[in-house]
Amino acid sequence: MKKLDNGQCVLRVVDRLDDASSAKSEVYVNGVKANGFVSGAILEMCVEIRGCYVVFSVDDNCFEGTLWIDLFDAQLKLKDSVNLTWIDAGSDFEFAGFGSQESILFKYFGRTYALKVWGEKKFRLPLVSDLAEIWKGFRFSSYLEVRLVKKP
Repeated sequence: MKKLDNGQCVLRVVDRLDDASSAKSEVYVNGVKANGFVSGAILEMCVEIRGCYVVFSVDDNCFEGTLWIDLFDAQLKLKDSVNLTWIDAGSDFEFAGFGSQESILFKYFGRTYALKVWGEKKFRLPLVSDLAEIWKGFRFSSYLEVRLVKKP
């Protein structure tokens, strides 16, 4: 598990943020274009974990804080996504290191979260299994698990 350096992972905005939708960007890892677009216009970081890539990005909007987390497999195909959103919260993302059980620690909204990337999809109940600020859509399984580690 390692955090990629600037230049190893790059976002190229293809559709800007507007009133109806988030920005859309292409992802390039080590110069290779990923298969799939991500929401967000600003790359916060990219982590390689077990041959996969986790991309953290935010919109360029100071009035709504949305952190987009996207998982790409070794062939750079989009596998899973999750986002954390708070209204009237600016983006204050900070990498907080690596935790136990291969988790990625990060700070957002003044809270510390741990992201776990599972090797296989895990069962979950939409709207019940996750914190209020986390959105994965109405899916019953996910490779990504976000949990709160510490409140401010």
